[in-house]
Amino acid sequence: MARISRNKLPRGVKLTIDHVFTPLQSIETQLQGAITTDNLKDDRSTFRLNFNFPFVRNIAKSASADNTLTYKGAQCIPFVLPPLQEDFNIDQVVGKDLEYPTLEELSFGFDQRSESCSIIGPDAYNQAANQKIGTASDLAGQSNFGTVGEKYGLEFIILEKNRVLSTASVYTPDSNYTNVFTNTEEIFNLAMPGTAFISSTEKLNPFNISDIGRPFQPYKSYLLLINPTSNYIPNAFVSLTVSLKFSMKMMQRDNGDDIANIPDYWEGEIQNATAVGINVPAGDSQIEADSIDGVQTNIQRVDQVLAEKLKGSYNKWSHAPPQEHLKDSAGYEVIAVPVFGGMPPIIGGDKTIDSNYVGNYADYLPYIQNVHGSGTNQYPTFDRRIIPLVYPMTIHHVVLGTFVHPDTTSADGQDWDIACGVGLGTGMVGDEYTYQQVAYLDINNSVTGRVIDYFDGWETATYYDEAATDFASDDAHCDLINIPLVYDVGVAGTQGTSYKTTNTAADYLTGKPVFAGRGYSQTKPRININQIPGDSASAVEPKTIGSEQWLEVRLKINPNVNWSATTNSKPIFYGTFWVYIIGKKHLTKVDI
Repeated sequence: MARISRNKLPRGVKLTIDHVFTPLQSIETQLQGAITTDNLKDDRSTFRLNFNFPFVRNIAKSASADNTLTYKGAQCIPFVLPPLQEDFNIDQVVGKDLEYPTLEELSFGFDQRSESCSIIGPDAYNQAANQKIGTASDLAGQSNFGTVGEKYGLEFIILEKNRVLSTASVYTPDSNYTNVFTNTEEIFNLAMPGTAFISSTEKLNPFNISDIGRPFQPYKSYLLLINPTSNYIPNAFVSLTVSLKFSMKMMQRDNGDDIANIPDYWEGEIQNATAVGINVPAGDSQIEADSIDGVQTNIQRVDQVLAEKLKGSYNKWSHAPPQEHLKDSAGYEVIAVPVFGGMPPIIGGDKTIDSNYVGNYADYLPYIQNVHGSGTNQYPTFDRRIIPLVYPMTIHHVVLGTFVHPDTTSADGQDWDIACGVGLGTGMVGDEYTYQQVAYLDINNSVTGRVIDYFDGWETATYYDEAATDFASDDAHCDLINIPLVYDVGVAGTQGTSYKTTNTAADYLTGKPVFAGRGYSQTKPRININQIPGDSASAVEPKTIGSEQWLEVRLKINPNVNWSATTNSKPIFYGTFWVYIIGKKHLTKVDI
């Protein structure tokens, strides 16, 4: 073990108890639930940001569009990798012991039907006719062998940006965010020419690049750009999956009665293993090999523990082993959840305005019928995602990443509100069907304090639309928004630590970490939990009563004016919404 101190034995030195038994006693202490990463050969865990797109293609205006904007036409995904709550400094002071996530690998793959071709996208419009993006194509889904070589390149870029607090009074970009590339640094670039995808013997699809070793600063913001390097519109990258693999040093799991919903009977505390039983001979005794306090006898006791494998953390029922040797048994985890994915831009207006603009109007959103008749047509729409809880985790932060078009129509400057929530669900193959809220935020003009950061700078009328008269010439922008965990506004013990976005505490308060994991009779009773962020009532027993089976993410878009009046606004833009569930996962025992 790396941190077991011992006295070295030069030639001719008399063997004493300190030479043999002091190191064995140190090992015994470590094996009683105190083994940290310093004493592990592999002290890092891995996690991935996985992004999938039904199709990706260059979304620039046309082949002849002004190319003054770098990365014109790229899909944009903002993300952050913040410290977990016990390490989070509200003033963003980077301590000397703060661990950095390290990018180890980028991999990607897309569908080419095992051919040296491209696939024509679902909206391959006629550039010469200046048709609009979203125009349906009779050729959609067909193979294209003619132009794949020179017009099928793909580039992956990661931009890093210092987080700057916004002073805007409403949910719009601050004047300091005039261009996405201001105050940013390109920290990664992988360019793949079209020729890499057409070889019959060595097609680089799928492809991965490893051993990157690039640390990511936990308090900075990042933007992944997926940039088709040709603006030849018909070619699309179909079913594109991009995976960023990170590593980070392992850590101690969450414990204590301030962790909401954690099993009550042990509260995550380490179940220290019993002593190995090192028998140390008297100071004046002769050192022997196989007596009850002999060297070989004591070493065999240690070997027996190691042969039975070191134990630590949870099984799938949120139960820890009765004896644990590992103290650092948890790892950083991010679940990237796409919401409203795979759609072209959705705007207001009537689908009958232009028969060429197929599939882009609000009528096609879930739960919305033909809303363009007379009367009030402000029906909300929402999307949901379900993540099975196979093994336990604790949730420390929830962050929403958006790529949206600003609001322009209503007098208040906001055509629609967004509500985002995360909950625990139970009831599958059972009698009790219910949810427990974990995080929630209604995003409107009053939540500027929840905005972590902006990336901004695309003129949509110039770069993303085929007719400048169709949309207002406002910027499309990427926002990172902190979704607070549940807490009691009057009880400091329920309040956690996250991004400080303003000097008003109500704008940045969040809850303590929330445990999420299935239970059985012993792990079913749980620590109480609040029901909403900013709750004024005391915490109560979780509604899922220790039997949660899945995490659910929901996002609702609620118009403030009639959908037919929101023609100049895009609540859903290219790149979809991404909800990041950030916390800890654990080493586990696989149950057969």
